[in-house]
Amino acid sequence: MLTFSLLRLPYLRLDAVLSRSIAPGDWFYYRAGWYRYAISIHLFAILPVGILMIPQFIPHLRSKKFIPYHKFNGWIIWCLVCVGNIGALMVMRRAFGGGVDSQSIVVTLVFMTQFGIWMAYYNIKRHQIDQHRAWMLRTMFYLGAIDTNWSAPKSPLEIATLYPACVGVGGNITDNLVAVNAHFKFGNPQGIGAAFKPTFGMGLWLCTFLHTIAVEIYLALTPVEAERLRRISYHKQLAAGLPNPGSAGTTIQGWGDAEEWKVPSLKAGREGVPR
Repeated sequence: MLTFSLLRLPYLRLDAVLSRSIAPGDWFYYRAGWYRYAISIHLFAILPVGILMIPQFIPHLRSKKFIPYHKFNGWIIWCLVCVGNIGALMVMRRAFGGGVDSQSIVVTLVFMTQFGIWMAYYNIKRHQIDQHRAWMLRTMFYLGAIDTNWSAPKSPLEIATLYPACVGVGGNITDNLVAVNAHFKFGNPQGIGAAFKPTFGMGLWLCTFLHTIAVEIYLALTPVEAERLRRISYHKQLAAGLPNPGSAGTTIQGWGDAEEWKVPSLKAGREGVPR
C-alpha cells in the first residue's frame, strides 16, 4: 500500500499526470464538472491513507510514549477513508466504463471499509484493543484490493475521427455506444480501454475475495498478539468501570456461543498488564 500510494501521488496533478495515466476514455468524464470533483475528492483523500496507515502497525509507535500520535493519526485516517469513499461513490458511474460489475464492487468495498472502520472505532471506545486491531487490519486489507490501470487516452478530436457515430449535433462527443476491438496492442489506447472495462469489475471482485481471505488467515495465525492485547483491554476496561471487562467490545463471547473468557492469573505472566 505504501509503494502503491507513493507511486500514485503524481495523480493529484490531474491535468498533467492523471489525464495521461488512467484507462483510455475515463478522462473524457474526469476533465471537468461533477466527475472531476469526484475523482479529486477520492484521490486527495484515499492516497494519503496508504501512507499514513503504515505507522499505525509499527509496534514501537504503538507504545505508551507514542499513543497520542497513534490516536491523532488514526483519526486522520478514519476521516480520510470516509471522504475517499464518498468520492468513490460519486465517480463509480464512469470509472472503467461504469458497468454493473464495477459499480457493484465499488458499493461493496465502500460498505466493507465503512463497516470495518466503524467497528474499529466502536471497539477502541470500549477499550477492546484486540478487536480494534482486528477490524483496522480488515479495513486496510479491503482497501488494498483496489488497483489502477495505465494507458494514454485519445483526445476528443481523435475519437470523433475514428468513431464518427460518437459525434452528436454541433460536433460534441456523446454517450453513444460503438463497437471497439478490445486488445492490448501498443499505440491503440481505445482498444486498450475497451479491454480494461469488461475485466476491471471482475478483477476487483477477485482481489476483494483474496484480500478478505488473506486477512482472516493472518488474524488466525496471530492469536498470541490478540490475547496479549485482550489482557491489556481487560485492565483498561476494569479501570474505566465498563461491564464485563475483557469482553466489553465485539468479542465472540458477546455475539456467539464461545466459552467465557477467563482473566489470566498472575502466575500465567503479566505481559498484558499495561506499564
